[in-house]
Amino acid sequence: MWSNGRSTTLSAACDLIVDCPHRTAPETETEPFGYAVGTRAVVAGRIDFSAARPVDEPTYVAWTARAVPKEDDLILCREAPVGPVARVSGDTRVCLGQRTVLLRPGPETDSRFLQALLTSPRAQRHMRGIAEGSTVPHLNVSDVRTLRVLLPPLSEQRAIASVLGALDDKVRNNERVSDSLADVCASYGDQAISSSTMTTSLAHVCEVVRTAGDVTQPYLGLDDMPKGSTVIGHWTRDQDPTGASWKFEPMDVLFGKLRPYFRKVGVAPIEGRCSREILVIRPKEQRYFGLTITTMASQRFIDHCVAVSTGTRMPRAEWRDISTFAISAPPPAELERLNALATSAYRYIIGLTAESKTLTAIRDALLPKLVSGQIRVPLSNDPEEQIGAAIEALA
Repeated sequence: MWSNGRSTTLSAACDLIVDCPHRTAPETETEPFGYAVGTRAVVAGRIDFSAARPVDEPTYVAWTARAVPKEDDLILCREAPVGPVARVSGDTRVCLGQRTVLLRPGPETDSRFLQALLTSPRAQRHMRGIAEGSTVPHLNVSDVRTLRVLLPPLSEQRAIASVLGALDDKVRNNERVSDSLADVCASYGDQAISSSTMTTSLAHVCEVVRTAGDVTQPYLGLDDMPKGSTVIGHWTRDQDPTGASWKFEPMDVLFGKLRPYFRKVGVAPIEGRCSREILVIRPKEQRYFGLTITTMASQRFIDHCVAVSTGTRMPRAEWRDISTFAISAPPPAELERLNALATSAYRYIIGLTAESKTLTAIRDALLPKLVSGQIRVPLSNDPEEQIGAAIEALA
């Protein structure tokens, strides 16, 4: 344990703790000036802007009247669910969405360390324990202010944050590379399709696979699928939910049929099971993989799905209606090039996703031992040296 760590309140560790307006920020339909970050937008320790609410300038000004979030501020979810924490980074303007609290670490508190401390299993259990007992579990701002935290010297905080941050940075870099590869495939596919004069139907090149999922398999819910990205990086290994599901295999194309305008189309990175609101699509021949994913991720296909979907409040695009979508079929040589590019790219993306899962598991194992002082890290400017020492101590 740290010989000179100090126990204090979160209020004392921060220069500022403020909550958000207790109403939903109106969403703009024009170019967003900023984004309101609610609980759904706090994902894996960062802000998922695809789940944040785009807002105009007057709304942004009103929602930041108490404080304008800045670099290294933390956003803590205090309800539905209790506990997730994201760090503000980059130049994108953000304001608080509903059920969140803004934390501004003080001069003796490192932002990344405080985020790690608050997301440690012990802190998460404590916050959930405080929140239990009400109809809707939640933390009051006064609960947040009085949370106890153990702060080692600032140099120790920074060393711990450096180790965890290096792991997080590697994961984020993997995500950026994956997104870039997917964009390259989409761009190449659009060019190949736009230059083609031959047409066929979606049903000619791929089909829906309806094999019941096994409850022991990893589960992918509709909320796990990102909007507008074909890279799927999140799922759960819990055995819940236990309801009906579909089995999928690596490299299957998954399509969220509920509210298709969200553009939830992705390539399966693992073998698992998914919600039955997700269609499992498999090319009839391997050479059609590139054409299938490029077509189904295109805006033209999404527009078609929206047009043929049924239901007012919760529209769904069923296979019988979307399978007739007319697609352009490139000549055999171009089709082969498209497929080779897409197949190689997504196999590489799957490898990066697996690596990120391993890094995240290492981080989660290190985190409680680092923040409790059970494992010490060298005060070094070399993150790799720190990570190596921490993992060796963990072993």
